[in-house]
Amino acid sequence: MKQIFKVSTDSLGRCPYCSNVDVGGLAFENGINHMLKNHDYKIEHIGTETIEGDLGLYHTTIAILSSGT
Repeated sequence: MKQIFKVSTDSLGRCPYCSNVDVGGLAFENGINHMLKNHDYKIEHIGTETIEGDLGLYHTTIAILSSGT
């Protein structure tokens, strides 16, 4: 494992390799699929994370991906 990448439903980000591809937020599933198919990442963990926001605590879904390169 050389690269670790976290994807969360809580925040929209961009692919670190393809700056025009959304990863996370509403693009959670598509972002994970993009990283798996286009950049040979593997899923290490999918689960929930508790985050404190303006309205208190809430749960988000996260995926931890890894790459050997």
